[in-house]
Amino acid sequence: MTDEEEIERIRKTLGQTKGKDIKERFHACVMDASYRFKGKVMPEMIKQMMEDEEDREYLLGNVNHVLEDFFYNGSTLANSGFMKRVKEYSEEEYKKLYPRFIEFLFRNKIFDGNDNLLETITLDGAMTSRMGKLVEEISQMQGCDSSDIEWAGAGKYSIAYKVGSKVIKLARERLAEDIPDHPCVLKPMYDKKVMANEEKGQEEYLEVEDYLEPLEKTNFKENERIVLDLFTKLRKSGYCWIDARADNVGKTKDGVHLILDRDAIYKEQYFREHKDEIGKKITLGNYERFEQLRLDELGAQK
Repeated sequence: MTDEEEIERIRKTLGQTKGKDIKERFHACVMDASYRFKGKVMPEMIKQMMEDEEDREYLLGNVNHVLEDFFYNGSTLANSGFMKRVKEYSEEEYKKLYPRFIEFLFRNKIFDGNDNLLETITLDGAMTSRMGKLVEEISQMQGCDSSDIEWAGAGKYSIAYKVGSKVIKLARERLAEDIPDHPCVLKPMYDKKVMANEEKGQEEYLEVEDYLEPLEKTNFKENERIVLDLFTKLRKSGYCWIDARADNVGKTKDGVHLILDRDAIYKEQYFREHKDEIGKKITLGNYERFEQLRLDELGAQK
């Protein structure tokens, strides 16, 4: 089914399920969970519901229920267009709901190696206010709006959003505490440990950095070459990049490739001494594969 056909089905389904519970209507529209992430489908659902007076009143009057049952996490909220639709409908309503949107967006879900949810880090009021102001300030500096926030990705310990040409990232932990000052590694403009939830004593790393274009997923061979080149340059400088993969690399406007996810890079001696401990936190498979590729390349040059 094409996006256009899916959108038309959504229009009919929303009409037929009018007045029913939001979660029931959601599942009736997107029976396959994968549709949540389709570019046009979720925004069309929001558009249709915000244009209908009764639906709009329900959405705005039951935001907690809507966020918890309608959206999978901050990624689907950011991609849905809901914040933008609320802002277009009423600046006052958007201002009232903005702290709740921010709190939901920056929830940090922590998974284990088997993708089992371990815990969810929820921002307290003070941190929600801080993050809301940060998003607004970065938006204003670039001539855009806080409702323009976009999903930028997540890792095992982190969650990130794009605001204009900048990325705001919250990370629960770091595999390596010291981020290397190396030309192959993206340098954040802001990097500080902050209290995410004072009552629970939960701290997170707050970073602001330039947005880099991701590598094209279809170009496997070229991506392998790029990753190997960065991996080799780090090894020559005495570093071991444990999570070496294309998803952790981005490209600047000038076409320079840099490592985005910096917290799995260790000094070689430290890595050798703590290899078993590190291996319990993150798989060493990527490191071992690119280390072998590097050695094979060195052997071929002799």
